[in-house]
Amino acid sequence: MYLAKNLRYLRLKNGLSQNYLADKLGYKSYTTIQKWEMGISEPPLEVLSKLSKLYNVDMHTLYSVNLERIKKKPGFPRATFLVMRYLFCVCLSN
Repeated sequence: MYLAKNLRYLRLKNGLSQNYLADKLGYKSYTTIQKWEMGISEPPLEVLSKLSKLYNVDMHTLYSVNLERIKKKPGFPRATFLVMRYLFCVCLSN
């Protein structure tokens, strides 16, 4: 339902061009990526799995959730959280 829109949104959010993504996935031209983002065609399952890993979003979410509308919850940036978790573990081990 939202696959085409999400593929475009995630590519742009990650600062990738259609050419770069096509090359990374082994396609000769950006037109394949363009067709996915326009909803003309869909990526094969194995490619969808690669995209899911690249964008760190599960395949079900790619299809069923409008990712543009989701707002991030307030909180610590991911890097800050990881540093705090590491320090906590270090403290526990001493």
